[in-house]
Amino acid sequence: MPLAEGPEDFAQEERSPQEMSFSTLLAQVRKLEERGLSNTRSMRVELYLKTSFPFCIPIFAIIGCAMGLTSSRSGGFIGFGISLVVTFFYYIVMSLSASLGKTGVIAPLLASWIQNLVFTAVAISLTLQLQSR
Repeated sequence: MPLAEGPEDFAQEERSPQEMSFSTLLAQVRKLEERGLSNTRSMRVELYLKTSFPFCIPIFAIIGCAMGLTSSRSGGFIGFGISLVVTFFYYIVMSLSASLGKTGVIAPLLASWIQNLVFTAVAISLTLQLQSR
């Protein structure tokens, strides 16, 4: 009887989706979906997070520039504290949306990109406020 898996498929070490590369995770998701063996929703969220997370860098750069160009005379420690708070809120929104995506409340694609959408809106708002001054 021909089998789809060989001995090498079973000998591979099990890795979590966070440890897999994008291409490996995509191949794993496709293989599981073809066989219909398991729910791949949480793996899809992790897959989309691998593409959405790098986009936080330009978003934080825009937010940092907009906050750095304001005319407040507070010290550098205040700016550092605000940047820590903004980063902390980003991770809170990312974790919350990822858990909502993994449980099926929202779509996996939206779950992995919603934090970027929210903080892009914040960056645009700060930039527009800076322009109006």
